[in-house]
Amino acid sequence: MKKIFIGGCPFGSENIGDDAIIGSMVNSFEKNHQLTIAAKSGKNQDYIEKYLANKSKNLQVFFNEFYSNPIMGMIINSKRTPLMAFFNNQKNKNRLKGNDLFICGGGTLITDMPAHLIKMLMHARRQAIPTVIFGVGMAEIKYKNLTNQLVKELNHLQDIYVRDEFVKIKLNKIGVADEKIKICHDPAICLQPNTSFDIQQYLSTEQINHYNNGNVNIGITLSSEKDVKDRTALNKVSTLINHLTKTYSANVFLIPTNYRNDEDYKFMLPLCANPNTWIVKAKFNPEDFIAFMQNFQLVISSRLHMNILCSITGTPFIGLIRNSKIIDYSAIHSLHAYTLDELNEQTFYSYINTMIEQNAIIRKTITNKVQTLRTIHQKSVASIIYQYL
Repeated sequence: MKKIFIGGCPFGSENIGDDAIIGSMVNSFEKNHQLTIAAKSGKNQDYIEKYLANKSKNLQVFFNEFYSNPIMGMIINSKRTPLMAFFNNQKNKNRLKGNDLFICGGGTLITDMPAHLIKMLMHARRQAIPTVIFGVGMAEIKYKNLTNQLVKELNHLQDIYVRDEFVKIKLNKIGVADEKIKICHDPAICLQPNTSFDIQQYLSTEQINHYNNGNVNIGITLSSEKDVKDRTALNKVSTLINHLTKTYSANVFLIPTNYRNDEDYKFMLPLCANPNTWIVKAKFNPEDFIAFMQNFQLVISSRLHMNILCSITGTPFIGLIRNSKIIDYSAIHSLHAYTLDELNEQTFYSYINTMIEQNAIIRKTITNKVQTLRTIHQKSVASIIYQYL
């Protein structure tokens, strides 16, 4: 049985998008393979271990810290203590050893965690372990001082599978060889809703009654990450919610997707003062989350994987632009995305009206596109298995 080490994105960081990525990757690669999954150590260990164990018996989860950006020219682990950094480094090298393939990917790893990516690629290259970058996205480059080193490591690889054509163009621009870059789309796109979904695990009786009352259900997800939070005016969101409840008699559900320290929940909680507005406190696993989204007519979100997961059900979404990845995924579906400053403009309200009035047509278009993306992703997985395993 061939051994695969899957790492890269900070899996297990209490973010449903990361959980969806690794859940899908396990589904794709677990058959006839022994998997080792690198996940972030911390209070979420029990959850992620149980979630992945339910998917495969040929799997073990390896918990460790992720590499931080350089300090005095050295890339060490996020604890930033020399002794911990040394042992962290040794653990990563030892766990990589003996694997037949290293699949490194998920998320916007290239721009969010370039130091971690560089270090793991170096470890694999020095141990002569075949390596594939898989399903990665790319936003704006934050750490320009690492770009040359990152491009050098990427160009050592034979295959770099990215999330979309937009990522391919961005990698070309920084010097990654065009022939190495292939498109597989985000791994999360291949997840399916849980057919035995029990909504009572997640919503109160009052929330369930509104969820099922036949009115328009609209989900809103706001990122609590500092770069977005500082640009999100809750008073504008409140005005938007009032418009939705008055114009469409809508049930508005505020839906956190990052559960770390309940940061999304705490950020959106004040919006519950609006009529017909509820916040979901419970933590979803990805397949249950997709099933939950089946009864929504619209999602408005500044989190990419909220948009990806709701699109699996055909649910129309409006991306709130935090960076280019929101624009890129909307463009794949020929949908508009809006800045946070445009929330209360008439053009935004008119677009919402189009989404509601033409809901059935838009759902069909999204569903067809998702099937196309899945087919491309599944062919990419098959190609990797054939070529490397």
